[in-house]
Amino acid sequence: MSTRHVAQLEIEEERAFYDNHYARSNVTAPIPLHFLPEADWQLWNQYVGPLTGKRVLECGAGDGKLAVWLAKQGASVLAVELSPVGVEKIKERAHYHGLSSQVKAY
Repeated sequence: MSTRHVAQLEIEEERAFYDNHYARSNVTAPIPLHFLPEADWQLWNQYVGPLTGKRVLECGAGDGKLAVWLAKQGASVLAVELSPVGVEKIKERAHYHGLSSQVKAY
């Protein structure tokens, strides 16, 4: 079996694992006010600052909790996820929270 074939099988196994995991995600759950520990906010404010008007790429976006949080902060978010179920959850979560125009998922 070629290395490429082995890698493809590993990707398919990972995708199946996360499809199963994200299938149970509750997209209607409230979005937390903060994702960072209190101690990290000073660094966030120093290096990132307000997100209004910024564009953010989130790779490995999972079920969209962080993507939607980023959008709630004013960012336009491009969320990329390996799991097709995760991509659908991102879209559903963004729609539920009224942020579909700010979150695009692939």
